[in-house]
Amino acid sequence: MTPETTAILALNQANVPHVGSISPDELELLLDWSDFQYLEWSGDSLVGFILGLLPGKPYSSRNYRWFNEDFPELAWFSENEASFLYIDRLAVSDEFRRQGVGGRFYEKARQYCVDNGLNQICCEVNLEPPNLASHAFHQGLGFREVATMKHGPGKTVSMYVWELD
Repeated sequence: MTPETTAILALNQANVPHVGSISPDELELLLDWSDFQYLEWSGDSLVGFILGLLPGKPYSSRNYRWFNEDFPELAWFSENEASFLYIDRLAVSDEFRRQGVGGRFYEKARQYCVDNGLNQICCEVNLEPPNLASHAFHQGLGFREVATMKHGPGKTVSMYVWELD
């Protein structure tokens, strides 16, 4: 693994359960499949990262598959809105939280979508175990919940969509 990938893995694992745990091999694959990646550094320290995928990747995440397979079937979803960026994970180091980092990351993702003709950003946020700060953050950006998904005992997520202008 590169030093960059090692730093991403360490920050990811430090943010479990708010992001899913991932093995080094799984992270390497995810990075290969990610169409959108943005990392921010402060000196040698990773401030945070955000990873996003376009539809149709061979990624086995249940949440990602839901957006690929079930989301287009929702009644309000038209064929004109079939392009999205799925944010698989966003993590910020403890020392940089509440400093606008997540908002900057999503602004980078929004600009990527605008530049590439995409009109929605999709993600999920834990309901169980609860991640109240992330719900407030996403709702404040303009995300809306479109569904919930139960993964088993102790794990339920809200499926969120941000419709871009």
